[in-house]
Amino acid sequence: MNAPSIRAIACGLETSQQKENANLHILYVNLLQRRKQVTREKLKRAVEDTFGSLQNVSYHVRYEFLLERAILTEIVQQDIDYVVLGNSRRGRWQRYIRHLLDLEPNLEAVLNKQVDVKVITAT
Repeated sequence: MNAPSIRAIACGLETSQQKENANLHILYVNLLQRRKQVTREKLKRAVEDTFGSLQNVSYHVRYEFLLERAILTEIVQQDIDYVVLGNSRRGRWQRYIRHLLDLEPNLEAVLNKQVDVKVITAT
């Protein structure tokens, strides 16, 4: 396991220990465009080699093209309350959610609404 994964799992363990009756759901996403394939058994072994045997922890492996889509699907399907992301993933996650919820600023719409200006694109 790499350092960001260790930090994320450690944070998840700490968070789950602070919550009563909490379960930790550790997710690994095999990106379909990469050749590296991690199994549930390999994931569990890697986590337990680092942290020891853990209580109230489940291990899940999913296959997807987009990491963010796999995380979001898991959140919805498993009714997840907290998500721990590594610092390097936070920006991508935020961009994905903004795009998914159509929160990306539309320059033309903003200018039209705020200052009554029409934007024309030269082709």
